[in-house]
Amino acid sequence: MKQEVEKAATENHRSMTAEIIARLEGSFLQPMIVEKLMNKLDEQRIKLQEAITTNAYLEDLRKVLEQRLEKAEEGDFPYITVPEDQTIYVILDANGLPLSWQEITLHLGEISRQGNLKIDKLEARIFNADLKTNNEREEEFFQLYEKYRAMRLEAKGGQ
Repeated sequence: MKQEVEKAATENHRSMTAEIIARLEGSFLQPMIVEKLMNKLDEQRIKLQEAITTNAYLEDLRKVLEQRLEKAEEGDFPYITVPEDQTIYVILDANGLPLSWQEITLHLGEISRQGNLKIDKLEARIFNADLKTNNEREEEFFQLYEKYRAMRLEAKGGQ
């Protein structure tokens, strides 16, 4: 064993005493390091499971939205419902507009005008919103506002 310690000490550029001490310290530290690594691994497992669950939820939501979009393109609008309490539920496309509160309220205002509805309650959830500056959001809002204004003017002129 002495020859093995001498060889290891030479390879590690240490004295035999330093090699023995390093190996003893390592034997005490190793269980702590393994425990820390196991704790980190457990944390990562939990995060992975949460990500898998979230991904499954989002995938199910994507399927529902795709089905509703197909129906909407056919002229069937089941994604707009008005229950007895007069709360209107609207799913807005997260990959396009609206992505700001101003745009959401503008869309809902237009929906209420077109459907002759009074909006009493507003609940909104935004998915996949790209990060943009307030100035970019404001510019998009005004473009959307002008689009709806032009549509109303065109509808009045076409009647």
